[in-house]
Amino acid sequence: MPKILVADGRETLQQVWDNAPDLVLLDLSMPGMDGIEVPESLRQDTRYQSLPVLLLTASDETEDRVRGLNTSADDYITKPFKIEEVVARIREHLRIQTLQK
Repeated sequence: MPKILVADGRETLQQVWDNAPDLVLLDLSMPGMDGIEVPESLRQDTRYQSLPVLLLTASDETEDRVRGLNTSADDYITKPFKIEEVVARIREHLRIQTLQK
């Protein structure tokens, strides 16, 4: 599976539109559009309503977790994290996506 790295929320949207990824992993804090605005924009397009979107962030505040999960993200992973946990969550979301197709 190819990986595309971007540093800006607007560029993330463009890459999703251009490349139709299987999953999007976002930081909560990004220039242009943040990790809340990107999935909200994606969910407005029926093609991306079931695209797994995971937020990876340093913010462990309950308010941020709830906001992230209530505004279209599928998972919320806080830093510092163990890479094994991130990989396991990515695999699980990809498995769920495959089952939904």
